[in-house]
Amino acid sequence: MHIPDYEKDRALVQAASRCDPEAMRQIVERHQDRVYHLAYRLVGDADAARDVVQDTFLKAFENLGRMNNGGLLTQGLRQIAVNLIRDRWKTRQKTVCLNEGDPELPQSRHNPVRDFEIRQMGERIQAALMELPHTYRKMFLLKYVEEMSCVEISGLLGVSVPAAKVQAHRACKMLRRLLPEYDDVQRR
Repeated sequence: MHIPDYEKDRALVQAASRCDPEAMRQIVERHQDRVYHLAYRLVGDADAARDVVQDTFLKAFENLGRMNNGGLLTQGLRQIAVNLIRDRWKTRQKTVCLNEGDPELPQSRHNPVRDFEIRQMGERIQAALMELPHTYRKMFLLKYVEEMSCVEISGLLGVSVPAAKVQAHRACKMLRRLLPEYDDVQRR
């Protein structure tokens, strides 16, 4: 997991707030992949995720004055992306991707049977995630795929830390019910 350089972000935000196009370009380059992966995991559609990324940076650049602290840039971008996704939720697609790259699961040329099993498991997990209520799906993805702490999620979603913990627990419990064939894997 990439740890952002907050001092670099702080300097870039200050320069971008003075309409420095180079600073804006660097902010986008430094953070676009992270925002895209979050958006893609939440909406499950590459085109919609790219739209969210573009809108996220536009909105961020409109509100740079609120992000003078470099540590708040990453958090602010996440918050904007989640809010935009929440606004677009009614037009969502019915897939969720867990891997960082393309929507397709990685394939190995060495074992076609295993590739088939992995693809089948991925499709089953995606289908189960899409059956979760949006709140729990979002919580599961932020906690277990984005590897955010409940404290970070609390700040991002505007819920209490105990509520974030409860929702993460409930999301796992719902997935266990939806995926009983993988129960041993999930309880590691």
